[in-house]
Amino acid sequence: MFSDIHMRELFERLQRTKMILTGLLLVVAGIVLLVISRNVSGETSGLVELIPWGELGGILIGAGLLGIWIDHLFAKEAAASNEHQLRALLHEHAPAMRDAVLSAFAADHADLERVATPEMLDRLIPNSPGLRLGSQEFADEIYGDLSAQTIEAAEWWSDASVDISLTPHADHDQFFDVIVRWEYTTVPGWGSRSFACVGDRREYADITKSRGQTSVWYVKPNDTFDPADRKAFELLAFSVNGTPCSIKRSSRKHYQ
Repeated sequence: MFSDIHMRELFERLQRTKMILTGLLLVVAGIVLLVISRNVSGETSGLVELIPWGELGGILIGAGLLGIWIDHLFAKEAAASNEHQLRALLHEHAPAMRDAVLSAFAADHADLERVATPEMLDRLIPNSPGLRLGSQEFADEIYGDLSAQTIEAAEWWSDASVDISLTPHADHDQFFDVIVRWEYTTVPGWGSRSFACVGDRREYADITKSRGQTSVWYVKPNDTFDPADRKAFELLAFSVNGTPCSIKRSSRKHYQ
């Protein structure tokens, strides 16, 4: 695919070629007229003899050669002048053109979809909340979180509901037993689901950032609970469309 610069250079070369060909045709036509003038001189009479074939031929030859010379002499100056005029015109009308483009994008979703790539949209979208909120950094963080939860997510949950129950722990008064029940509708993005309990913050952050099939909890290792112990975390049940699924469990140090 040609770039704009290549297209402009090709167009300029085509124009120069047309100018040179026109000059050469004028020269050839002038030579033909000179030949006619020599042949008809003294041999014919009337209107044909009255036509100044030689003068016309000389004029055409001069015009052709002069046109080629002028084109060669002023081609660079003409190109520079045209480019300067174009730059001035674009600079003068740039605000109106910009406003027209933005208005078209805002009013017509199809126009924006046709010209904007995903990378460009990722640069454009945070600008609007950045201007409204007065903080581009905050807007970038919002869009980053939203993008991770929607665009980059392999699963979209709908009709989600969560139920959380807390009861005092039987053996430790300062702790609670927490039972969390999630129910949602989705098209599964994976063939299985994983649940993890970790005792390392870096590992927790890595699993969370991956946005994969693993849901992770963090429990700080202490004398009472270890993340690898069922007392710290246990998956009680998992079902799809009301059908219970089998659960497999594995553990290592500070991890299950």
